[in-house]
Amino acid sequence: MTISIYIHIPFCVSKCHYCSFNSYPLKYFSNKILESYFKSILEHIDYYKNCDLIIDTIYFGGGTPSIVKPEYIENILNFIYKNFKISKNCEISIEINPDSITEERLKIYKNSGINRISIGIQSFNDKFLKFLGRAHNSYQAIKAIEIVRKYFNNLSIDLIFGILGQKISDLKSELEKIKEISPEHVSYYSLSIEENTKFYYQEVNEIDEILFGDMYDLIVNFLNETGIIQYEISNYSKKGYKCKHNLRYWNYEEYLGFGAGAVSFYQGKRWQNVKSPKEYANNFNKKEYEEILDEKTMEFEYIFMNLRKTEGLIFDDFKIKFKKDFIKKYYNVLNKLEKYFIFNTKCVRLNSDGFKVSNLIFSEFLNVRR
Repeated sequence: MTISIYIHIPFCVSKCHYCSFNSYPLKYFSNKILESYFKSILEHIDYYKNCDLIIDTIYFGGGTPSIVKPEYIENILNFIYKNFKISKNCEISIEINPDSITEERLKIYKNSGINRISIGIQSFNDKFLKFLGRAHNSYQAIKAIEIVRKYFNNLSIDLIFGILGQKISDLKSELEKIKEISPEHVSYYSLSIEENTKFYYQEVNEIDEILFGDMYDLIVNFLNETGIIQYEISNYSKKGYKCKHNLRYWNYEEYLGFGAGAVSFYQGKRWQNVKSPKEYANNFNKKEYEEILDEKTMEFEYIFMNLRKTEGLIFDDFKIKFKKDFIKKYYNVLNKLEKYFIFNTKCVRLNSDGFKVSNLIFSEFLNVRR
């Protein structure tokens, strides 16, 4: 069977003000702990080498994977190549930050088989970068993109909109910059205030719904006109450059997660590795939780994930997986929220207004589940 691998590198320069991910400043960890951490990842991956798996995508996320020695990344990939079958067009991605990238690192990434780079830009405006607590400035962001372009032809950039004080004019300037850069892929997320973040404790507010809607529409329309087409609520790509790894999540396909706090979905179970890097280094088998997913849970999650995509939920696929008629079971929800859906004989999908209130819509499906 084919499967995706996610490898979590939880180390970063400093914690951004909005960040709720399982990440920690690298300065708090000794070289000995780092060595043990990456050794534990290799041992954890080795556990699955006899499971007859074909690796379809590999994704190094964080944290900031580019902050650690590139040899750690190279060693993991070489180990995977040696012990697993790799699909012909395997997508291998790594997240980098502008302040921690060099040509030497990129050369090692390229030579080790990485073929997709995702840069955490977040903004091209220095004022907003400072507000977000990013460790780089706009000049470093542009230079990092220029360097990446020397070695890679599959570039994704991450950006945030809805930053406190951001105006439509600011967003238009940023979109023009994206058009100029012409990346193969863009992830554009609205700023949300999550618990246990600096913004949460500072009681920073999210932007109002009207401004959010205007900004969201501007992004979708501008990028679509530029040829970077929306294919998921927050993701856009040129033709042939959708993120294969993330599509496995949205298609509700299985994956294995390695590293502290990484989540796996495999053989009807879901679990999360222990979040502490030190604890993971000592015992990769330790978990935050493990659950066997019942059919009702899997059905809701399948709906939730598939409706995130612009192509929506395919009726035949749903029927094959759950032996149920989607329209019959969820007729009341579809009828109640009809204005947010687009229907045809093969599928149902959210329209542009539906994407803006997607959490409300998903909660309606969850209520039917109960």
